[in-house]
Amino acid sequence: MAMVSACTSTATRQPDSTDPGIDLTVPGVAQPLIEQILEVAGNLRVVNLEISRQEIVLSTVTGSNTATYAWRNGAIRAVESDTTYVGQAIFDARRINLSDIADLFRQAADQVDSDKNQRLQVVDFNNGRIYMAVTTNPETRPVFFATDATAVPSYDPADLASLGPVITSLLVSVTAIDQLTIDAKGTIQLDQPIDDQQCWRTTRSIELPARRQLAAISREYRAFPGSAINATILKQRLLQATNLLGKPLADGYALRVYLPQSSPSARPIIEVTIDGQTVGLTTDGRITDR
Repeated sequence: MAMVSACTSTATRQPDSTDPGIDLTVPGVAQPLIEQILEVAGNLRVVNLEISRQEIVLSTVTGSNTATYAWRNGAIRAVESDTTYVGQAIFDARRINLSDIADLFRQAADQVDSDKNQRLQVVDFNNGRIYMAVTTNPETRPVFFATDATAVPSYDPADLASLGPVITSLLVSVTAIDQLTIDAKGTIQLDQPIDDQQCWRTTRSIELPARRQLAAISREYRAFPGSAINATILKQRLLQATNLLGKPLADGYALRVYLPQSSPSARPIIEVTIDGQTVGLTTDGRITDR
């Protein structure tokens, strides 16, 4: 994931780092203090960064050893921490867009209906993919943002307008697909073959960023070109399935896009199940017995 430099403004005030009453979420306040912490640490290799309204905690790594520093009560000092380095991604905290933490907190509060003890953490979410996560205490659910401060969108699988962009983002640069599924909970799974044994499996759930991991490839199907499907085709076939089955997507559905080993075609089948009834469709909308 490309990281984007934080926005700056010549009008932004420089905080007095010795003022214990600073609200760190005010635009322009946190980033200069982070730079001061990095200067004290003498190390730009960051593995953990946490920010609340009252404190900044930052951990750096040298070799396999971590060191943690905090800004608290107007002072920067080394502190004890349970942060360990286990191979997670190393990032440059200066290149995370922390220009308006208050806005990130507001967006997160709107999603989870809570702003209690909010805390922002920069995390290696999965396989080196860096995100910001805003949490609360008492715990609700984390709300994720990309490093440029763009919110990771949630989606409603029954709302094709919100589902479409998520599908599009998953299919970017995909050249071959073993199968694509949406389960009854709305979780999307995309398998991209590596060889005849393994695939990269990308999983995107309604409220979390995409995860990627190695998985065994299905022997029931053969790969089809990534260009054979897109969000528009899937939305059209889902709408067609609701008409054919006489049931709305809001009743809950499952979708599977695959190409059987025995198929003479290189075009996949789109199988939609709603309330226990299933219909198979070609990408151009013909009904098939699968």
